[in-house]
Amino acid sequence: MRTHLAIVAACLTALACTRSLVDADGAALVPTTCSCTAPAGGSPVCNPGGGCDYVCQGDLLKCGGGCMTCTPPANASPACVQGGCGFSCNTPARLCAATPGGGASCQVEGDLSCGTACEPCSGPSTGPGRGVCQPGPALGAGTCVLACDGGSHACGGSCFADVDAAHCGPSCLACTAPPHASPLCSGGACAFTCDPGWMRCADGCCRASAVAAGGEFGCALLDDGRVRCWGANDRGQLGDGSTTFRSVPGDVVGLPPFPARAVALATGWAHACAVVSPGGQVHCWGDNSTGQLGPAATGPFSTTPVAVTGVAGVAPPFIAAGGGVSGTPPVPFGHTCAAASAGLLCWGANGSGQLGDGTTTQSSSPRAVSGIASASALAAGERHACAASGGTLRCWGANGSGQLGDGSTTPSSLPRSVSGLTGPAFVAAGRAFSCAVSGAPAQLFCWGDNAEAQVTASTPPPAIQLLPLAVSLGGGFSPGLVATGRAHACGLEPGTATLKCFGANGQSQLSGAPSATGKVDVTLTGVVGSASSVAAGGNHSCALLTDGSVQCWGANDRGQTGTGQAGGTVIVPTFVSGR
Repeated sequence: MRTHLAIVAACLTALACTRSLVDADGAALVPTTCSCTAPAGGSPVCNPGGGCDYVCQGDLLKCGGGCMTCTPPANASPACVQGGCGFSCNTPARLCAATPGGGASCQVEGDLSCGTACEPCSGPSTGPGRGVCQPGPALGAGTCVLACDGGSHACGGSCFADVDAAHCGPSCLACTAPPHASPLCSGGACAFTCDPGWMRCADGCCRASAVAAGGEFGCALLDDGRVRCWGANDRGQLGDGSTTFRSVPGDVVGLPPFPARAVALATGWAHACAVVSPGGQVHCWGDNSTGQLGPAATGPFSTTPVAVTGVAGVAPPFIAAGGGVSGTPPVPFGHTCAAASAGLLCWGANGSGQLGDGTTTQSSSPRAVSGIASASALAAGERHACAASGGTLRCWGANGSGQLGDGSTTPSSLPRSVSGLTGPAFVAAGRAFSCAVSGAPAQLFCWGDNAEAQVTASTPPPAIQLLPLAVSLGGGFSPGLVATGRAHACGLEPGTATLKCFGANGQSQLSGAPSATGKVDVTLTGVVGSASSVAAGGNHSCALLTDGSVQCWGANDRGQTGTGQAGGTVIVPTFVSGR
């Protein structure tokens, strides 16, 4: 059989076959005689039935009885159509209609040739992006869509930034804002940010009425009675129900609802407390490692406020919170004091006698400070506390650096009179030093640890100052308020824009470029009026301005300035975020 096929093939390529080939039954497969010719460019072929045919040579197309040159468009193969040169599209290309000045074509469906119209997908009218062909259920059934660049989204035929408040989210909403605010698009949803100097409160913007600075966090009391906090939150010191750090303020949750309102605020190293009116009840949150949140708190910390039982009728000077960290890794501790209807009460850490009850036993239950029934000024430091009463300033607790101001370094679990002060009007307690405003005209006095010039504001500083020393800040400065941090202090002259800070400045807590120590006249940002109070934290500072705005500066590694800036230091007073 293979021999027979070879003979057939030989005959098909010959000009004439003169020999017949029969099968097993004797039937002829190839005619006895066949004589063929071919058109130009072709080769004759003798068919089995005796007829002539031809094949075209090379790339010539067999069509209309001849061989012709036929060049197809891209993505196509030549084809004989109605006796002339045509083409058929190669898969996955499809036929696209002729364009003005051109012929039909075969195009692969894509961004440059989409759908039945075979048209390019156009990009956005405005904004960064491009047109993309979205495949359909069949070849040639695609549709054009907009693909906006990262950080933007499509609205109509344009691409807008994801933060564009006029075209927010997939619904392309036009965001609005309440008074004193600007609209904001965040995470595809409408929000708003309060104007500089204003802070968020519910669905609007408020001013602040008080500010406090803790070890690595801060809090503000708003004029609607809410409290907002920012910064470190590893011990729940922001009171928002979480342990997530925040570089912008967030609401303290769980304080008594309206008509109750917070009227005073205090911050320790890692805990905070608010006095709520009516009733003068104290609510605390944050670290509770030494019972500083009161007897009702359980666990090492609380992320939401806990009412302190046994304390009521708290009135000015309200409340003070102190504390610090010790050990490796650092473990926080703290104590709290309040001017209550039952007298001056303290609770929490007491290893240095900082509760002032004559013992050194820690207590989560409030204890009366011995010999002080009421106070006109109150402060709590790392391991000591001070109160002004009856024209005398008394301090108690740790005294290794002379922070009690009695000329010694002997600690005391009972209040001792600070030497040499007349009619103290205001007091502040830092890590291991103290300051007070006293005298007429008012002067600023400080005493205790002075390793970073936080007492004398002088260089080189003496290591400690055992007795109150009038701090020379120049310019006839007459302070009414003072705040103390870990190793820096700030004095404020009421009714002016004059704020003077001194001591440690390694993280710009005095403002300006960092330095080991310094003495700085602080320039507030865009001041409307002047500062009405000042607060000092571990290594940051804050000022409350007379218009109710809050500005902070200094260390910001935990977001403790509340300005929304990520990490680093904030070297100039900057508005706390209104987000």
